Amino acid sequence: CLAGTALGARRVRIERAVDQTEVVEGRPLTLRFRVRGLRGLPVHAEVLDDDGTWQRLEGSCARRCTIERPGPHLVGPSAVRVRDDLRLFSRRLSVGDPAVVLVLPAPASTAVQPLQQGATPGGDPEPDGLQPYSRGTPVGRIHWPSVARAGEWQERRVITAPRGLPLVVVDLSGAASEEAVDWTLRAAAGQVHGLARAGGCRVLLPGEQLPIVVENVAEGWPTVHRRLAGLRGSGALQYSIMARSAFKRAWTRIVPEEAERSTYVLFASAALALICWQWRPLPALVWSVEQP
Repeated sequence: CLAGTALGARRVRIERAVDQTEVVEGRPLTLRFRVRGLRGLPVHAEVLDDDGTWQRLEGSCARRCTIERPGPHLVGPSAVRVRDDLRLFSRRLSVGDPAVVLVLPAPASTAVQPLQQGATPGGDPEPDGLQPYSRGTPVGRIHWPSVARAGEWQERRVITAPRGLPLVVVDLSGAASEEAVDWTLRAAAGQVHGLARAGGCRVLLPGEQLPIVVENVAEGWPTVHRRLAGLRGSGALQYSIMARSAFKRAWTRIVPEEAERSTYVLFASAALALICWQWRPLPALVWSVEQP
């Protein structure tokens, strides 16, 4: 049994592929496996499931896992083992390349009233939609060009557009915890999705100066949905979880201890590549100094 297990671990070829690059939180993510090289040997392959149990792999098969929190997530290698049929010996392996999956926030249920056709909301009495700064206003609403040019603190007024589209403002500055951030993203997704079905809306995201117009579910909503998921820090996984001693002890059970640092750097680099890929420049001047 021991010899068969050792031989099977050397002969086995296990491939793993992640089907989706995007998935709504709570919905299953499919991992596809293909096992080769164990024919004629009294051994089989197993994969470690989300619930901590080992599930048997045969030929071409699929397993599902669920990610419950929105944001970019890095799916690391899967833990597998080659085990003899008598269940006496086993050899553990790790298979699959790391893959970045964007988990979209599940829209929360919300009641949205349809837009009344022909409604004309009041105009904007303030020039450029500005008003004097009030203490406690989120930093994302401060009009920095006014501060740079004249030294006057102004804030942008949140008003209804002349075309009658309601405005959804997403502000994460007051979120006290990660759970609060997740709740805000789900609530915003529910509001935007409901308004998109009812006739459209505009969405102002943190750090943006101009809102995104969402005409309907087909136009604008997919982009806003991805942008909401991207508000979750993509580097939080590496610097808040993977750097902890408890995670390192658990991770070195899957990968060799010598490769622990290398995989950490690999995941951090993948997160940085995601940030560079999804980078969006600011559409206006934020700060200008002419005479230092």
